[in-house]
Amino acid sequence: MAMRYRAEVPLVKDATAVSVPERIRQVLAFALTVIALILYVAVLGDALVRTYFQGMPELPIATTRFASLLSGLVGAVVTAGFARATRPVSVPLSAPHPLGGWARTGWSTLRPPSRTRIKLLGLSEMLGLHPADLDPDETSSDEEEAERRHSLDAATYLALAYFLVYFLVGLGAFLLAFSRPEVPDLVMNTSWIWVGTIVSSGYAFLGLSPDA
Repeated sequence: MAMRYRAEVPLVKDATAVSVPERIRQVLAFALTVIALILYVAVLGDALVRTYFQGMPELPIATTRFASLLSGLVGAVVTAGFARATRPVSVPLSAPHPLGGWARTGWSTLRPPSRTRIKLLGLSEMLGLHPADLDPDETSSDEEEAERRHSLDAATYLALAYFLVYFLVGLGAFLLAFSRPEVPDLVMNTSWIWVGTIVSSGYAFLGLSPDA
């Protein structure tokens, strides 16, 4: 028997941008978060490579401040994404309808999706990925059900990729900072910011945060 599910993500009403279409806000959120991640990788990655090969390269103060800002921003996106998704206690079941398609049954399962799945879907919401079929209708055809599952998987994988890039780049800065007797302020500052955000995102992932 197939199981239908969705991430239970509490929505906060935005009173300051009610005139902006939801789709435009999603596109802007996705563009801004992805651009922040790209800049984070470019700025911090360049500093890590130069530090690894040159030891103590000359890095402008403005670049150091910009890298700290990006590190905090990307970490905050991950933390907020994990914190906004809650794992449901039970989820309704769906089954193939005798006349075709899928229909929701009167039964529920006490085995909801994994915590990892739910938290990554929360992060995908934070990134602006919120396809309409994440909240399916009471009945759907086989094609609609397949499309819904494909969209759900795509959102999960994109969120996972975002988290892994943030985690690996920050981990590289942390390891480099504590394996060398001396590193530029940019590397040391961003490594400590990464430690703070990874701890807070870990609390949110485990549901230990007051906002989770």
